[in-house]
Amino acid sequence: MLMNQLNVFESDFELIKKQYGRDSLLFVKGAISAAELEVSKSSLYQKQNSCIEANITYKNNVIQI
Repeated sequence: MLMNQLNVFESDFELIKKQYGRDSLLFVKGAISAAELEVSKSSLYQKQNSCIEANITYKNNVIQI
């Protein structure tokens, strides 16, 4: 079950990474503001942090077993 949760976090992180990539291109083209890009980047960091925490939890559970 924990492994499934970890996979979901990683998949969600990949989607957010793609969104940030698209937003970066839109920013370069002037289609979105710096503030909008910063929101996208903040979301990316939050998802990355969730992934890291899920990995730590998984590894700690493996160690306990």
